[in-house]
Amino acid sequence: MPINAVIFDLDGTLIDSAADLHLAANQMLDWQRRKSLDFETVKGFVGNGAEALVSRCLNATGGHDNALLQRALTEFLQIYQANGIVHTRVFPGVIEMLEACRTNELRLGICTNKPQPPTELICSDLGVDGYFDAIIGATKEIPRKPDPAPLLHCLSKLKATRDEVLFVGDSVVDHQTAQAANVPFALFTGGILNGVLEPPEPVIQFGEWHADCLIEAL
Repeated sequence: MPINAVIFDLDGTLIDSAADLHLAANQMLDWQRRKSLDFETVKGFVGNGAEALVSRCLNATGGHDNALLQRALTEFLQIYQANGIVHTRVFPGVIEMLEACRTNELRLGICTNKPQPPTELICSDLGVDGYFDAIIGATKEIPRKPDPAPLLHCLSKLKATRDEVLFVGDSVVDHQTAQAANVPFALFTGGILNGVLEPPEPVIQFGEWHADCLIEAL
C-alpha cells in the first residue's frame, strides 16, 4: 500500500532542542546543589523521556532514590515548561518539507517522549502545530517509546494502518519503536543518534531536511 501518513519524532528530528534541555537539566541540578553537566553529556541522555533524562543526570552527579527523582522531575518540568524555546529552533528545511507533505495530502503526526504539555506549547510557539493531525506526547496513561503503544496510538489518531505510515526519527529508541510497531522507519542522521542501530536498516536515511526529501522517497 502507498504511504499516505508520516509520523515524526520531535526532539532531534524536527527541532533542535538540546540546548534548552541542557539548560533545564543544569538548573535542576543547581537546585539540588549538584555540579553542572556538560552539553554533550546531557545530550547523550536525551531520548527516553523527561524522567529518564532527570534520572541519568542525578546518577551522573551522585545518585538518587525514587523520592528525590520525583521531586527533581517536578522541578525540571517546571523549569523546562517556562524556558522550552529559549534556544530551541526548527531544523532548517523542516517547514518546507511539511508544506510539501501537506501539498501531497499526507496526514502528519508527532510521537515523542517529551511530556504532552511542553510538546504542545513548543509546537505552538514554533508555529508548526497547524501542520499536524495528531500530536502525541508522553502521558501517564501510555508507555513511552520504545514501547510501540504511543506510535500505534498516533497511527490510530491518523486513521492509518501500519502499512501506509512512515515513522521518522533520529535515535535508536525511535528505530526500536518502529520495529516494535512493525512500521517502516526513516532515519534523520542530523539529530541525536546516541547508539548503533541494529538490523533491519531504515528504509530511508538523510541528514538534511528539504522540501522533497520525503516526497521523493515515497
